[in-house]
Amino acid sequence: MMSWSTATLPATLVLAGMALPAAPSGKKVEASLPITMAYAPPDICTIKVSDQLFPLPKDDAAATTALQEARRTWTSVSIGSEADIPYRCTARVIYVVNQADFQQIDFVALPPPKPKTLKPR
Repeated sequence: MMSWSTATLPATLVLAGMALPAAPSGKKVEASLPITMAYAPPDICTIKVSDQLFPLPKDDAAATTALQEARRTWTSVSIGSEADIPYRCTARVIYVVNQADFQQIDFVALPPPKPKTLKPR
């Protein structure tokens, strides 16, 4: 079994509420542009970039343009979603981000929504 030292981990990885150690203190960790993707049945994928909502694939061009504008300020993106996103939505978001020429894409698992509690009558 191979073990990896924390020096080989380039950034913090957040998965299921757990974090791995961050990059060594000598390296600068840059913030990423947050992107949130969502899915609404039967077939609507959306991404939210800088408070703008884009349905995909319908608005691929508009989303790419918005991301290209953001690329002037940001060097990487951080895509967050709930666990139940279909693969086709994830693939479409990666495609759009890649078209905007981002070289680093991070993924963040968002916590599941809190269940609604029923109030007694």
